[in-house]
Amino acid sequence: MAKNKKAKTSKATQEPTEKKGRGRPSKFDEEIASLICDLLWNGNSLAKALKELKEAYPDKCPSRDTVRRWARDNEDFKKDYEFARLGLADHYFDRIIEIAEDRSRDTPLFDGKGGYRPDLTAVNRDRLQIDALKWVCGRIAPWLYGDKAEAEKEGDKTRELPETKIVAQPKLKEPLK
Repeated sequence: MAKNKKAKTSKATQEPTEKKGRGRPSKFDEEIASLICDLLWNGNSLAKALKELKEAYPDKCPSRDTVRRWARDNEDFKKDYEFARLGLADHYFDRIIEIAEDRSRDTPLFDGKGGYRPDLTAVNRDRLQIDALKWVCGRIAPWLYGDKAEAEKEGDKTRELPETKIVAQPKLKEPLK
């Protein structure tokens, strides 16, 4: 027994209402795409960037798969996205240096020599973070941060860095002391 299905209507106007789509929006949005690239460039992972966007724009935030589809289908966004990922790799590289140079968790030794004793738990945590960040940098930009053996294995597949303008440093009148 088949029932007749009627279109939903709003009670006030008795006109058919538009059915809201389920899930996140999938149509390319230039503003959101630009914000995603900015957040990646400033050191946020894609997951963190989407989380921040969802808080600010709950109705406009795409899913991770949608962003990847945008990068696949939209050539301009693909270039911007790849450039933003390079910025993310640079941020991670800088973070590696910060972690390696951080001595704030070392314990000073009071033996008259002024040395420090490292906190071994902190050292192991730092080593884990550095290894993870090195791995990610090597995957995002293997020609820049990857192992030499991997770069040689790829041969002519390695990419060149984009051309940049180098700004000359001003000459000092007097040498620094």
